[in-house]
Amino acid sequence: MKEGCQYKTRVTFRVQHNVVLGLQIQNAVYALAGAKKIAEDVEMLGTYPPKNEFQAVDLPKSGWNDCPSGHMYRGDYKAKMKFIDDDTKVHLLFEYTLKIAKDWDDDS
Repeated sequence: MKEGCQYKTRVTFRVQHNVVLGLQIQNAVYALAGAKKIAEDVEMLGTYPPKNEFQAVDLPKSGWNDCPSGHMYRGDYKAKMKFIDDDTKVHLLFEYTLKIAKDWDDDS
């Protein structure tokens, strides 16, 4: 990601067998070096019945997220995204990495 940019995340999903009550996304970002949590967001999506079609949600629902800028924020980060319901059942958990750089082709 280019430092100082504004961004949204689009999540596309499908509910197959049972109604999912109170689906929410929890996203946590960690500094890669020390595994220290530096940001956490929780977004309530709502209740979803089973259907064959995929559904898309943009996060945040309104406005934009701001990527931090400055030398001390550049580098690699580890993140975990979890889809969880009202009963605290985890439907999906995955990890990803992201890089904040001064420019698109910058390695620092």
